[in-house]
Amino acid sequence: MSKFTFIIIALLFWFNSCADSPREYSPYTIYSSNKRYFAQIDFKSSIEDSYKEVWDRNWQVSVFTSDSNLFWRKNYSPKGYQEESLSDDGKQLVYIEAYYTKEFPLVYVSSKDHPDFMLKESDLLFTNLFHKRTSSHELWHSASIFNNDVLTIETNEGIIWSVNLANHTVSISGLSNWLVIVLLISISLIVLFCIRKRIAKIVFRLH
Repeated sequence: MSKFTFIIIALLFWFNSCADSPREYSPYTIYSSNKRYFAQIDFKSSIEDSYKEVWDRNWQVSVFTSDSNLFWRKNYSPKGYQEESLSDDGKQLVYIEAYYTKEFPLVYVSSKDHPDFMLKESDLLFTNLFHKRTSSHELWHSASIFNNDVLTIETNEGIIWSVNLANHTVSISGLSNWLVIVLLISISLIVLFCIRKRIAKIVFRLH
């Protein structure tokens, strides 16, 4: 093998490793970490809409106990990556989009006892300075912890978000990036300075 051929093959392997995985729509199964529940994500009907593209067909999620008894079932829209997480109590199915986008939700939650909901870019605080780039996308979060009704997500900015899946509230539970901390403090000081200056002008006019 010539040196030129070896370089070409190496480059092809490198480009393939950098490329984003294509979305795949086929039925699949997700297990809770304690293996007490599993979720089957499948077509809702195999006949009525079988002529449609797989991503346009009607899908559903069916959650079963470990002995295959149906726990709950809902309509569902798979995202093309089989990366959902099922809570240990079997009541919450969460999908976190790996790629950052302004157009589509970043977090999807399907729940047994609560209405389904999602989080968009506007629901979270982003600076976009710390996103990791792939060949065609941006990766926006570095870690997530799922504990039944509470989802914790750490973004690449170092902001730790706590999402209450029961009442659909989102709050900042911590900061792990000192640059972000300094940035937020600086913004707060600037806002306070502007408010103080505004109040001083009003007081001056009153006198």
